Amino acid sequence: MEGNKEFQWIWSPSRGHSGGLVIGFNNDLLELEDSRSGLYSLSILVRIRTSNFRFWLVNIYGLANHEFLEDFIREISGICEGEPLPILLGGDFNLIRSDSDRNTGHEDPKLM
Repeated sequence: MEGNKEFQWIWSPSRGHSGGLVIGFNNDLLELEDSRSGLYSLSILVRIRTSNFRFWLVNIYGLANHEFLEDFIREISGICEGEPLPILLGGDFNLIRSDSDRNTGHEDPKLM
């Protein structure tokens, strides 16, 4: 069994029934340098201790209700624009690329 690993958790609370986000990481391997919370994202800037490589890890949750789609896209774009460090994005974007992405197959083309 490996030695005790120190895990660190960064989280943002849900808004109603959705939107809560959490990121966990091994503090023996990564050092937290910064964190940011948005309406649709939780971001951490980490440094790999052995190599000093720094990057942003971004956890995304896009609401299934597309009423606020423009706000969601604006927030994600703002995270990425002008950032010189690498960014790893993951999560549930709840975006529709084509009719085949939905079970009804009758979606609004403006949302694609």
